[in-house]
Amino acid sequence: MIRGKIFWIVIATVTVLAGCGDAPTTEPDTIIPEDGAGEVISEPAPAVDLPEDFGLTAVYVMGQARLQRGTTSGELHVGTVLQQGDRIQVAEDGFVELQSPDGSLLQLDAGTEIELERLLRDTAVARTQLYMHQGETSARVSRQRSGDRFTVRTRSAAAGVRGTAFTVTAYPDGRSRVAVGSGRVAVLPAGLDLESLYDQAGTDEEAAALVDSLLDAGVQLADNQELALEQDETQQQLARQYQDAAEEITRAATRPEAPLRQEVALQLQQIRQATGELLPGRELDTPSRQRLQRLEQAEPRSLVPAASVRISVATIPADARILIDGRTAGTGSMRGIFPAETPLSLRIERAGYQPVSFTPDTTRGGDYTVRLQAAAVQEAAPATPDEPPAAPAEPPADELDEPLAAEPPADERPVDERPAVEQHAAAPAPPEPDDREPADTEATADTEIAAEEPDTPAIQPGDILWRSDPAGSPAVRRLAAAAEGVITVDRDGELRMLAYDTGRTGWTVSTHNDRNENSGPQIAGSAVLFSGAAEILLVRTSDGQVLQRQELDSSSAHAFGQQALPHRDDWIIPTDTGVTFAAPDFSLRDSTAITEGAAMTPVFYRDSVITASYTGDVVLVDPGSAAIEQRITTSASQPVGHAPLVQEGTLFFGDRRGRVTAVSLQEGQKEWDTVLPGNPGLFHDPVAAGGLVLFFGSGEIFALQADSGELAYRMAAAAPPVIHGDQLVFAEGDQLRIAAIADGTRIAAYPLPEPAAAAAPVVVNGAAYAALRDGSVLRLQLP
Repeated sequence: MIRGKIFWIVIATVTVLAGCGDAPTTEPDTIIPEDGAGEVISEPAPAVDLPEDFGLTAVYVMGQARLQRGTTSGELHVGTVLQQGDRIQVAEDGFVELQSPDGSLLQLDAGTEIELERLLRDTAVARTQLYMHQGETSARVSRQRSGDRFTVRTRSAAAGVRGTAFTVTAYPDGRSRVAVGSGRVAVLPAGLDLESLYDQAGTDEEAAALVDSLLDAGVQLADNQELALEQDETQQQLARQYQDAAEEITRAATRPEAPLRQEVALQLQQIRQATGELLPGRELDTPSRQRLQRLEQAEPRSLVPAASVRISVATIPADARILIDGRTAGTGSMRGIFPAETPLSLRIERAGYQPVSFTPDTTRGGDYTVRLQAAAVQEAAPATPDEPPAAPAEPPADELDEPLAAEPPADERPVDERPAVEQHAAAPAPPEPDDREPADTEATADTEIAAEEPDTPAIQPGDILWRSDPAGSPAVRRLAAAAEGVITVDRDGELRMLAYDTGRTGWTVSTHNDRNENSGPQIAGSAVLFSGAAEILLVRTSDGQVLQRQELDSSSAHAFGQQALPHRDDWIIPTDTGVTFAAPDFSLRDSTAITEGAAMTPVFYRDSVITASYTGDVVLVDPGSAAIEQRITTSASQPVGHAPLVQEGTLFFGDRRGRVTAVSLQEGQKEWDTVLPGNPGLFHDPVAAGGLVLFFGSGEIFALQADSGELAYRMAAAAPPVIHGDQLVFAEGDQLRIAAIADGTRIAAYPLPEPAAAAAPVVVNGAAYAALRDGSVLRLQLP
């Protein structure tokens, strides 16, 4: 285990590391693993350095996070030194750590958005003030010197800190929560800009003391206490008293008359007494307490190592777990920066395979490809109906939805699902390998048929009819079927059309939606619509001509996979604050504001547009007047990205915490809700067939009874399924699988030459088109 102040940063595969440079072109080396099993191929990586002049610095970035500085916006990188006025947006698959030179640490959870309102540090004082738009931020603030200040504020609260570990949560509806692990935090039930008040006081010590008294009048939280600010009428009245007191302090700062300042001091004493009666703190729950204890014990990261090296790992199979010094660092792939010449121990493991352990070269760094060997197969007992599914492996940090390590017992496999012989060479360079190690050496049915009829082999189910050239990165979200061919969008935001018969590229269109994790193509007549984090555009499918293009600002960015909805000749475009109604050229015609925020793809039901707010309210909007017609309250929490499903007057949707909700649109009330096992984030469009509604999240398909919400079955998958008659077609690991919709029974499984990407396949004229992780797409014959 590495001890002391060690620079230990693990980054999702899609994250670009500042200063890493291009991979060298030297010949790869083969390393003999310590376990004596498997294979490790290494290529050297260049050393990297971080800036020596730093303040509050991004020291850990997992998944996607964006930095907005003035009028520019881009990906947040490890090593970025932040400035006053910067705004950070963490995606739903992300996590960010920021660290100050004094060791203070900020952890920004998924879905968090903060603004650095004040960031001042010199030899005398340090002043930090954050404004949280939404999400959850945990902080360990080092003991403050005299004159130092650290403040976090939301719409409904302001928390002043003096050396502590605490968490602040800002909900989209304006509610807030402050939890303290140790130390002391003063909480005001109003989102006051305390630094502005101190600015107005200036060098007037008496006026500054009034601001101190304002903080002292707030709720004083101590060890293991929390406070919930619910925005009810009583708390709103109390908030107005604080706002009035702040205005009086502003007046007193410009008028030094003693009576006025004494009056303000008396007013603050009265507010303090009322606050203590109306807002008592409560005991912190055990999970929150444990989390803050871990935060307090976290070692500071050394921001400026004398020399650093980059180490990356890619595994075969692509869902193996990566451990560094016994600590999980990723699944399938990881990249990290480490101090040069620091000993590390890497271990790669996956159920059904022999683990591999080795020591990477930290004198020069390296990019490692690790191939595991299958373990000896043992006869497994059949699963009983009551036996739960295999526990899923941890999903990779760089994608919202990735494959899980889950295989059925051997005697449950159909006869046509025999593992294929390895017939392809290993990948020439990491991190994306070309092939996977097979489970055994039994010949496939395809090989036997080809031997019988060598001149004119018959096309059999599972035959790969073509495989396209790889794109720059894997396809995401879904494939789409146009009249001319299959449309894909990759992580770099590039649109591509592949001809159905040959797989050749018909056209490509580059977009500004790079660093694309969640947004896919959407067919709209003879065009394809693609909206992402930076722009929305309409492209003609026949020749790739861009018909319309519109830049998206931060409030309308579709970072979570939201899609515009065609409406006659117009467009209905979701935003963070509701929906907008746009002309064919995407220019604004009207809008509907949803005060608590919204981030779903809208759908139509009869003559209404339907979406859901962050707080779970189903909202029906009249597209003619843009007026809200109806609200239906549910228990959902932050449903984002996907489009709800409407079946026979019932609306089905999921949220980021794994809750599926069914709402009767005819009766205007919730029918049922179900929390899925493991609380998976649900960001993909559900599908329905045979009395079931199916959701995909965290590498699993969940089938629910549409009338009751009862879980019928669950199974591992790399991407959402598509419906083909009475069957489901989906990818898992290095297989394309077919299962019965009714009960999930596996019908067939066909080997893929490469692990599947996290993009739903598409079925056209009896063939499945599936995306692979190397950026290629293949056409596979179905039964």
